[in-house]
Amino acid sequence: MYPTKTLLLAALLLTACGPDAMAFVGTESDDLADVSSALDSVRMLDFLNGPTATVEFLDADVGLDARAATSIVAHVRGPDGKRGSSDDDRLGSLAELDAISYVGTAALEAIIAYVGSTSTTPSPAAGGTTSGPVRVIRAATVSTVPAGKPAPGTYRVHLIDVGTGLAILVQGNDFTMLFDGGSTDDSRGISSTGNKSRLLAYLSAALGLPADSACRPEGDVWPAAPAISPEIDHVFLSHPHQDHSNMLDEVLRCYRVKNVWDSGAINDTSSYAQFLSAVATEPGVNYRTAVVAPSSRQLTVWGQTISFPSSVSWTTFRAGDRTTLGAGASFKVLHANGGYIANQFNDNSTVLRLDLGGTSVLLA
Repeated sequence: MYPTKTLLLAALLLTACGPDAMAFVGTESDDLADVSSALDSVRMLDFLNGPTATVEFLDADVGLDARAATSIVAHVRGPDGKRGSSDDDRLGSLAELDAISYVGTAALEAIIAYVGSTSTTPSPAAGGTTSGPVRVIRAATVSTVPAGKPAPGTYRVHLIDVGTGLAILVQGNDFTMLFDGGSTDDSRGISSTGNKSRLLAYLSAALGLPADSACRPEGDVWPAAPAISPEIDHVFLSHPHQDHSNMLDEVLRCYRVKNVWDSGAINDTSSYAQFLSAVATEPGVNYRTAVVAPSSRQLTVWGQTISFPSSVSWTTFRAGDRTTLGAGASFKVLHANGGYIANQFNDNSTVLRLDLGGTSVLLA
C-alpha cells in the first residue's frame, strides 16, 4: 500500500502548510516493491472501477475484445452493469483482474497501454501534482478554492488549514460531507465583532455563502448572500476534543445539515455542550451516535441539560455499518466504540473508510 501512504502523507503535509488546502487524496493498490509499477497498478484499478469503463468503451477505445470487456464490467458492476448498486464488486488487485474469464495477456497489455497513454505529468505552473486520476492542488486564496459541485464521477477532498485542529470537506456531484470542524486558533468564531473563522470562510468559498448575514466571513470580497443556506448532507465529529469540534456549532448555525454523526463519548466542556445544543436546535436533523440514546433524550454537559426534541431523529451506528453518500461513493465505519472508556476520547474516535469511485481514503 505504499502509494496510499505516500499520498496521504502529502495530504497531511498540505494541512500543515496552509493557508487553505484542497486535495484529491488516496488510492489503493497492490503492495508492489517498485513505486512506478505500483502507481501503474493504481491507475489501472481506478480506471476499471471508474465510470468510463463500460463495455462499449473497453471494446472500442481500449482495444479489448467484447468477451473480455463484458467479463470485466460484469465483475465490477454486477449483472445490471451499473455503478453504485448493491451487486458491485470493485477490483482490489491486478491478481483479481487476471482471474476473470477471457482476460488474458492481450487484454492486460491493452489496458496497460491505454492507462499509460492517458496518465499525465505534474504541472508546476498549476501549483499542483498529478498521479494518474489523483490530482493534488494547493488553494492559497478564496479565488483558487474550487467552487460548486465536482463533475459526475469525480470527487474532491479538501484538507482545510484551520490552524490547531482538523477539518476535511468531501464533495461529490450529489453529496457534501464535513469530517470534523475544529480550530482552537479561531475559537472566537462568530462574535459581535464579526466572523473571523477560517473554516467558515473556506466553506463559503467551496459551498457558497450562508443566508445568515452574521455568517458572512470577514476579509474577502463576497457576492450577495442567498435566500437559503447551502446544505451539507453529513457532518462528523470524530471525537469531542476542542480541536476537532470547536467550530461545528457555527457550521450547524450557518448551514442546513441533514445528518450529524458523533462518537457519543461525553467530554464535559463548553465547546462540546455548544455542539450538542446546536444539534438539538437543527431543524429535522438526524443525530447518529455510537451509543444508545437515553430514554429521556437529554444530556447534561458543562452544567447544561440539553434536550433533544422529537423533531430530531436519534439513531445508533456501529462498526461495520456502510452508508451510501452518492453515486459511486460510500463510507464504511471501521471503528465506533459504543462502550467507550471514560476520558479516552481519541481511543473512542469514529474511523471511516471512504470509497470514492476507485479511490479509498482513510479518515481516522
